[in-house]
Amino acid sequence: MEKQCDLVPSNEPAHLAGVRFDVEGLNCANCAMKIEAKLNLTPGIEEAVLNFTTKKIIVKSGLGRHELLVTIQDVVDGIEDGVTVSYPRTQDKKRVLSFRKNWNLAVGTPLYLAGLISHLEWLIICAYALIGFHVVRTAVKNIINRDFFEENFLMTVATLGAIAIGEYNEAVGVMLFYSVGELFQDYAIDRSRDSISKLMDLKSDQALVKKGNDYFVQDVETVPLGSILMIKVGQKIPLDGVVVSRSSAINAANLTGESVPVDIAPGDPVTSGTVNLTGVFEMETTRLYEDSTVAKIIELLEQSATKKAKIEHFVTRFSRKYTPFVLLMALLVAFGFPLFLPGGLATWGYRALVFLVVSCPCAIAVSVPLTLYAGIGKASKIGALVKGSNYLEQAAHINTIVFDKTGTITKGEFRVKKIHGDVLELAAYGESLSNHPVAMSIVKEYDQTLDQGRISNYQEFPGGGIKCEYSGQGLVLGNYKFLSENGIPLERIDTLDTVVYVALDGTYIGAVEIGDTVKDSTPEAITRFHRLGIETVMLTGDNQKAADRIAATLGIDKVYGDLMPADKVTHIERLINSKGAVAFVGDGINDGPVLMRSDIGIAMGTKGSDLAKQAADVVLIHDDLITITELIKVAKKTNRILKQNIYFSILVKVAIIALATMGIANMWFGVFGDVGVTLLAIFNSMRAMK
Repeated sequence: MEKQCDLVPSNEPAHLAGVRFDVEGLNCANCAMKIEAKLNLTPGIEEAVLNFTTKKIIVKSGLGRHELLVTIQDVVDGIEDGVTVSYPRTQDKKRVLSFRKNWNLAVGTPLYLAGLISHLEWLIICAYALIGFHVVRTAVKNIINRDFFEENFLMTVATLGAIAIGEYNEAVGVMLFYSVGELFQDYAIDRSRDSISKLMDLKSDQALVKKGNDYFVQDVETVPLGSILMIKVGQKIPLDGVVVSRSSAINAANLTGESVPVDIAPGDPVTSGTVNLTGVFEMETTRLYEDSTVAKIIELLEQSATKKAKIEHFVTRFSRKYTPFVLLMALLVAFGFPLFLPGGLATWGYRALVFLVVSCPCAIAVSVPLTLYAGIGKASKIGALVKGSNYLEQAAHINTIVFDKTGTITKGEFRVKKIHGDVLELAAYGESLSNHPVAMSIVKEYDQTLDQGRISNYQEFPGGGIKCEYSGQGLVLGNYKFLSENGIPLERIDTLDTVVYVALDGTYIGAVEIGDTVKDSTPEAITRFHRLGIETVMLTGDNQKAADRIAATLGIDKVYGDLMPADKVTHIERLINSKGAVAFVGDGINDGPVLMRSDIGIAMGTKGSDLAKQAADVVLIHDDLITITELIKVAKKTNRILKQNIYFSILVKVAIIALATMGIANMWFGVFGDVGVTLLAIFNSMRAMK
């Protein structure tokens, strides 16, 4: 039995570090850039990022939420009509192709046709007033705001100029073609946004929560920890948890791109965002929504707009300079060319008007954010969470990839394989306060109760070892280099496994060998990197001899062993200076500095430490190196599409301008160079998702 649970929304604090708002009705990329720029200059707002693709504004401000909403809406109203800002999830989707929104086109078009048939100029002028109403009104509004270099102003000047020289039919026809083109452009943008949203549709808004013998429908964001949920066949799993009754199979393609079903039974963990395939089961939640896998993914994707690619900054600069340049060129053509070339003022004035029609860089401004976000969406679909479009852009240029060994190339699942001397108890006590996988494997092997009171003055040195006092005696354990640096004479054990050497009161007394296994997918991943022309490098704290053997087995190009965390940073800096785009892949706490220093830091999402995931630019949902090769392919394809759109748009516009100067191209060509090219660029952008 299902019931609706009445919920009272929690009161959010008025002052937040980052507040999100939804934006509806914004399909002008140039306007989005202007709104973002003006918000960042508005008093009371520290930082604002407008994601044109997801229709969200993220604002850092000390203002209260309501005051902030009003402030943002005032800024938006001053730039673009018909755009509303609201709290998240309060706006219904508006239909682009609706009579109410486009009544002026619906009435003006037959009026224009009637004017063409009857040859009545006043009908054509009335049709222009109706069809161009929104464009002209917006242009006037922008003129008042001293914003001359935008498409509405240029289209208004061009069509009014055509009327002034007696080209009534063409002026109205071009305005009609432009308005209809804008309508279809809005429709294409909305469809593209929907496609991208569906690609990343991971969240379930509600869950069936068990209370007594009944199940209640409840918002996932309010489900308490430890709740029992019923998961139906075909339902997305709403929260992270563990199966408590019955079995099923799940599809994790939403998170990993891998559609092979995975069987689950009581005791098995399940991840939010995956889909239940075969049977109804119950699960117990182990994380609140804000800490769930899906919430973290959505947060990363929303924040990806805050890290903009170089090409986005290029578009902003290009838009600011391109339109004023074309306007000046149009003035030169209209009033300068008649002084030196055949043809009167009317002829060159008409050609100048074509300049104005074609000058708007909408195709570039719209397609660039759509393409980048589509690429980020596709990357998330294959299991790589990219924290910003700048990192996706950079991933296309990776030519060197550097790996940590433990937990990256290997599984990080350690077990004790050999003990040299009677040192297991000492090693277990020494490692008992560490959460490193090697330490936990030793404690697990000892498998006895530990008296923590026997350990004092504990110090852990990441990438090296541990110093402490055991029942008053000095205990040092760690790798060969760590003990040597602490003045303890010892002999190195020749093995492929990880060795923890143990010394008591300055005397070496034995060692523990811990084995790890290479991940099944690692050899194939190394092969794929080589096919992509990428050099592979391994950095590890293990001894050089053992590291060399692993590298030789896997075909890794270069390997450096016996490294401390600071040494890894040094090696990364050398590679960056000589190799260009360098990525580092790691999972441990000690990998944080290297992840931050590399061009692109990539962290393991399943077993990686929180510090590594925070420091990284890309997080792999599942710890598979093959995902990185797929990410690089997505990045390369995304960059190719971006360049195609930019080159195509600029070439078409330049060609039309050249033809207009020669008197070959008319205003219809100009409208195609603006609206038509924009539509083609939008459709091309969507290929990044395929």
